[in-house]
Amino acid sequence: MKVFYTSNIGRKKSNNEDSLLINKKIISESSFDLVLKEEILNEEFYLAIADGMGGYDFGEVASKSILEFLLKYDMTDVEVTSNILKNIQKDLYKLSFYHKKYSGMGSVLSGIKVLEKSIIVFNVGDSRTYRVHNGKVDFVTEDDSYVYTLYKKGILTYDEMRKHPNNNVVTSCYRAVKGELLDFEVRDFEKFIGDRYFICSDGLWEMIETDFLNQLISSENIEINLNNLLKMSIENGGKDNISFILIEI
Repeated sequence: MKVFYTSNIGRKKSNNEDSLLINKKIISESSFDLVLKEEILNEEFYLAIADGMGGYDFGEVASKSILEFLLKYDMTDVEVTSNILKNIQKDLYKLSFYHKKYSGMGSVLSGIKVLEKSIIVFNVGDSRTYRVHNGKVDFVTEDDSYVYTLYKKGILTYDEMRKHPNNNVVTSCYRAVKGELLDFEVRDFEKFIGDRYFICSDGLWEMIETDFLNQLISSENIEINLNNLLKMSIENGGKDNISFILIEI
């Protein structure tokens, strides 16, 4: 299966707090100017993005640690996945218990586990996963954020939500503090040849008009258009770190 991915520091940040998981490889504190491509031969594997929280120290440590914890576990179905997501919160707190300087650090997480016959989608926070099936793009996760709550209530339009000054306020995330994970989402889909899954941080989807994003990730010239997507998200402001992964089943 072909996987395309990248992570870029953007224009406004001094470091990249996003981390990517491609199969068993973790990519952290990197900045690429192009989209990379990889062929994965495994039948089962993870693809995920963890976006370290700005405003707190060690966001890059939190995002990388969450992906390291994820690799310890084996998602096999929705129930098992739900328990794994809860356990990762405990793992992060345990890390900060023994290393006090990491206390309070945080990250969001979005990704998929590719299985033999299905795809498990999981999400905590405001990174996203999209699915392209029969040429139709569906946003298959919901943001755990203040502005998304207003959007669901009809108070904000989608474009107002995307550009809102408080669009970085999350209502659920991983934090290195004692306590349970507030909210998360797990879904599973039947595995179809030709489907695509697109995972991205908020630094990407906030910079691109929705219709145009959908057009690019469902297009035929996918590698060229993903490079265009990276370029445009930087040119449109690049106010946050920009990361995305696309897999073609």
